[in-house]
Amino acid sequence: MSGELRARIGWDVVGRFRSGPIEGRIPVALDEWRVTAGDPAVADAVANVLGGDVQEWEAQG
Repeated sequence: MSGELRARIGWDVVGRFRSGPIEGRIPVALDEWRVTAGDPAVADAVANVLGGDVQEWEAQG
């Protein structure tokens, strides 16, 4: 979504659902969804609603 459209609608991305990493050039599926967020409060809220554990995760890039 473009920044202009996001500003007009008033949306912002607070996290992402990830289905798995890329190892080499091959996608690898996770057994469960990984939800990433830059804000620990968002991560806590998602874990509260969907279940799961909040963990630190080092992003590459």
